[in-house]
Amino acid sequence: ISSFNVKAAQNQNEEEKKALESELVKYEKEIEQHEAMITSLKTQGKTLTSEINQLNAKIAKLNLQIKAVNLTLSKLDSEIGATQKQIIKTEDKIDFNKENLSQLLQVLYENDTNSLVEILLKNPQLSDFFNDVNNLISVQDNLRVIINEIIEARQKLVDQKEILAIDREDAATLKSYQSV
Repeated sequence: ISSFNVKAAQNQNEEEKKALESELVKYEKEIEQHEAMITSLKTQGKTLTSEINQLNAKIAKLNLQIKAVNLTLSKLDSEIGATQKQIIKTEDKIDFNKENLSQLLQVLYENDTNSLVEILLKNPQLSDFFNDVNNLISVQDNLRVIINEIIEARQKLVDQKEILAIDREDAATLKSYQSV
């Protein structure tokens, strides 16, 4: 009995040993699967970190582009303000020259109604006559100068308004770009 019991105990130990070994093999396979999953997750983590870094770089780039657009808009706003001031100055100059032109035309009209004989008779001295003629010529020269100044100022005003329109168009384009 004792040898039978010993053999039975040995068989039972071997069966338990085999069961334990198969269970150990099963656990080792599960460990290998978990290690593979850990390696895969590490790789995914590195990929995700890389993607996050790329997105952060893109965000930083876009923020810099927005700052650049804002600076450009500020510059355009100041240029538009300066151009508007120049337009106002030019319009004032045109108005001033128009008033001078009106006065000169009035003097010219008054003098034009008098003939040279009348001017000669009004002035008892010959020097007064020549002074009046010289004054008339001076008025006519001033008239030409003022007309040329008005023409130049008007052209400058047109140019400034075109520049202002272009600046406003650029600002509108940049603002729409920024909003996108």
